[in-house]
Amino acid sequence: MKKFFVPGLFAALLLASCTNGTPAEAVISATDVETTGTGFNAFAPASELKAYAVQTPSGNWAVRVTVPLQRVTDDPVEALSTSLDLLDRSGMRLNSAFDLYGQDIPSLLPVLNDATKPARNVVYLSSSEMDKKTANAAVANAVAAQIRLDAVIAAPVQEEEKVEKKDKPEFPYDPSVQDLVAYYGVRSILRQYENAYRNGDKNRCKQIKDRLSKIEDQIYQHPRGGRKISNQFEDWYDDRIDEIEDKVDDGKKKRR
Repeated sequence: MKKFFVPGLFAALLLASCTNGTPAEAVISATDVETTGTGFNAFAPASELKAYAVQTPSGNWAVRVTVPLQRVTDDPVEALSTSLDLLDRSGMRLNSAFDLYGQDIPSLLPVLNDATKPARNVVYLSSSEMDKKTANAAVANAVAAQIRLDAVIAAPVQEEEKVEKKDKPEFPYDPSVQDLVAYYGVRSILRQYENAYRNGDKNRCKQIKDRLSKIEDQIYQHPRGGRKISNQFEDWYDDRIDEIEDKVDDGKKKRR
């Protein structure tokens, strides 16, 4: 876990006026931000965060946080999903009634992956609308933030070249489903699917399913494989995909 949070240090806060009802705004220093998740050391805020209570077209209110995010690792990121929590001076989560999700990540990721490592604003928007008082309270008391980054890190090019030069492990004799899962690195592929599904990246999900289908074909066509074990392999990864989708969908429902 990469930690930037220094309680009460460099945090600038603009409180909402209780008398005139001005929407709350807060500025949070990058030093008061903590990153967590599998990509905790892949990205960091390049400068201060800005949080706002904003009115929606329906007349209700929402919370929006703008984060100038920048890749700090040398390895590109294949997939990313991210959320954010606003914290008060005691470290308590202020947005317990709603979640803040990063928007348009598939569109921003190619830019964030650029070799020059540019900073790009990622907008985090509340998952539900609320009344003005709730939105103002969440923003007005924010002095720190925690950003969750679930990332799939691409292998360095030099490592990929080394793998290509090595002899590929031999296809297992009389393979079980688990033998084939290990041989083809299917658990890593499924982790990529989970990140893509959580991020709503339908094209990426389809690509991963197509890749698994091609592996199934290879098993069917291999002299040590065949129809029976390829069908068992298909049933196994179909069940895992169903479990992933159910887990992600249930998690989203609980956050609403």
